[in-house]
Amino acid sequence: MKARRRRERAQGASAQGSNAEGSSVPLRGDRVWVDSWQLQCCGGSLVVGEATSLTVVDADVEHLRPLLGELAATVPYWEEHHADSRWMGQRGGRTLEGRVARIDVVRTKSRPVEPGATLHAYDPSTVRLEPTDEATGQEGGAGYLVELVPAEARVVWVYGDDHAFSLGDTITLPVTGPDPEQLEQLLGTELGAVTDQTFPWAEPLKLRKVTGRVARIEMFRYAHQCDGDGSDWELVDGSVGRSEVEGVPGPASRSGDAWRNQVGYLVTLFPDR
Repeated sequence: MKARRRRERAQGASAQGSNAEGSSVPLRGDRVWVDSWQLQCCGGSLVVGEATSLTVVDADVEHLRPLLGELAATVPYWEEHHADSRWMGQRGGRTLEGRVARIDVVRTKSRPVEPGATLHAYDPSTVRLEPTDEATGQEGGAGYLVELVPAEARVVWVYGDDHAFSLGDTITLPVTGPDPEQLEQLLGTELGAVTDQTFPWAEPLKLRKVTGRVARIEMFRYAHQCDGDGSDWELVDGSVGRSEVEGVPGPASRSGDAWRNQVGYLVTLFPDR
């Protein structure tokens, strides 16, 4: 069921437009801490690929550190929709509008504050992030790290090294809509955020162009193997490695068996303005 929902979200993501005028548009993907209890209390959910509006305050890094460890310094906002306007105003309250690009369930173990004590505290050394495509408050973690991008942002799957660019460049890519069947094994819970993909084998007339400023690049290395009857290729289990990089080197970087050992990039393009 979840796999089907991811495919449906990917098919819908490429058609999404901008949010209403006057929204607060982040300059780069904004990471927001969302407590599980906030969703449990009021219902609702956050879904990768869908537009949303979050009421936030400036994050209290020292308060988040026991939950997140070193990750606390990377979280500028804390979702809060129960406090009164005066309290919110004192803490930089504002509304962020955008599209959900990623959700991680945060799981942290607790330990006694001292040997034999009944009072427990979170142990930041045990923090574990678990990607999910939907946050409902029922996933069993302490909360969520939610990444928002502008509603106009494009998240593009780029096959191979046919293009060369770096963070901050303004680029134009020839794309088609995302093919969920091709991308689901690689991207899993992030499939719903993908709006476009390059497709080197497509006829030029079937391609359109997207333009934007490169805000993020994630490189994927993976291996394919031929299936039993030799008619198709499938992903080798456990072969996917991913890392954030500063650029795509271009065709000159190719080496080895390009079919069996492949590389692709998940590229976030922000509006160039």
